[in-house]
Formats: sequence, C-alpha cells, structure tokens
Amino acid sequence: MQTYEDVIIARDGWLFLYGENEIECYQGTNLLNDEQLQNFAGKLNQLQDICDAQGKQLFVYIAPNKSQIYSKYMPTVEIVNTYKREQQLHSYMAENCRTPFIYQLTESLYASGIVQTYYKHDSHWNHIGALFGTNALYAAMGVEQTNPMDWVVGQQDADKYELYTYMGIPDNMVTHDDVEPTVDYRPNVTVNGLDVEAKVNRTTSDGMNDRRLCLIGDSFRVNMMPYLAKDFTNCTFCHRDNMKSIHDDIKAADVIVIDQLALSSLLS
Repeated sequence: MQTYEDVIIARDGWLFLYGENEIECYQGTNLLNDEQLQNFAGKLNQLQDICDAQGKQLFVYIAPNKSQIYSKYMPTVEIVNTYKREQQLHSYMAENCRTPFIYQLTESLYASGIVQTYYKHDSHWNHIGALFGTNALYAAMGVEQTNPMDWVVGQQDADKYELYTYMGIPDNMVTHDDVEPTVDYRPNVTVNGLDVEAKVNRTTSDGMNDRRLCLIGDSFRVNMMPYLAKDFTNCTFCHRDNMKSIHDDIKAADVIVIDQLALSSLLS
C-alpha cells in the first residue's frame, strides 16, 4: 500500500485518508470491547431519557467511510475482520437502546451503484451522496423522501481536493478530474441564513416541517445542510467541537440529530 502524508494513493487516481481510524475501520482491526459498547449504550440511554422527558425526538447517525463504499479502488491490504467497528456499534445499539441509530451503509452502497456519491480526492460524500444520506435519516424520522436523482439538473466540477492539500500539493498543481451532479433541491423553498462553512449556523425557511431541528456532527454534516434547511423551518447546525455555543438551541429543539462521536462530548 502506497501512502504519502497520511493519504493512501489508490487505484485509478483515487485518494483515501489513511489516518483518523480510516484504515483501521477498513481492515477491521479496531473493534470495540464490551466495556466500550456498554459505556456508549449507557450514555445514549441517558440522553434518550432526557429527550423523552422533554418531548424531543433523538436520532444518532454514522456516515459510512469512503473506503467502505468505494473499496474497489482501495489497494490490496489484509482484511482482519469483515465485520467492521461501525457495524458492531450499530448492531449493539439496535439491541440495547431505544434511540434510532442510523448507519447508512446499505443505502450508500445502493446509491453508489447509481451515481458517484463520494469525492475522488476528498474523504466525504458529495452533494448527491449527502442527499441519499439525508434520505436514510428521513426514513427513520418518518419525513417525506424523494428520489435524489429527480433533483439533478446538470454536472459540475467537484472542486473538493482536500486530500491533495494533506499531501502538500498546491492548488495550481491539482488536475481537476472529478465531477459531481449539480443538485437543485426544492427550488421553490426559501432558506434564510445558510452558511455551510460556519461551525455554528442557524437557518429559517418556509419548508414543510414546522419543527426545530438541531444537527450536531462532523464535516459530513456540511453537504446535508442545504437539504435539511429546506425541509425544516428552523435549524441549528453545529460542529461537535462547538457544542458549548448551542445550549439554548438544544433546549429549544424538537428534533436532535447527532453523530456517534458527538454523543460522548454531549454528556461529558
């Protein structure tokens, strides 16, 4: 396996992140022990009890790693365990917690058979991939879903080359050879205040769901934001490192969506 500056040089010009547990998750070498699983379930049940007492809906999600969805481009490495950490966590939470715990692996694999859903030179899902991921969340919520491909109006430069940046390659040396569908989602809905670059962002809209949604997550949240902001009339989007800034938003929320890493921080 060829790596450079924490980046895997993969097949057909694809790049994958090596660090941040990506390769461990791919090889299946970082399964959780019983104590870790029990601790996580205990925190989730604690948070669910708080939400129940306050009439809030709670959802936890895991966005699949790019290497799981596009394993065909990964270099040949030893797979220690085909049962991965995310699958282990999802299965345990489903059996030991009441909170909807969404691991969007099946949906993302299905979507990748229709259209490219992750960036070639970045770790994250692209805009159409994020819409498929949002649909999986909506399925758990009971919110209306649409066919993501119905909102595609063209094609554009993907313009996401983060892994080249990790490698220290300047922008003027990057060949822009990645494209993605242009998505024009619900064009008749007006959103106010959307800023996908902000660590904390609050939006309002004339969307169909008159509920306050609070989404706490990592960088995968960014491409979900334009869709959620159109479907919920009031949204707060927050990177999990900035949760201290949104205590009032959490208290006011009707629906709380968090990723699995934000859960530990929220109850620490």
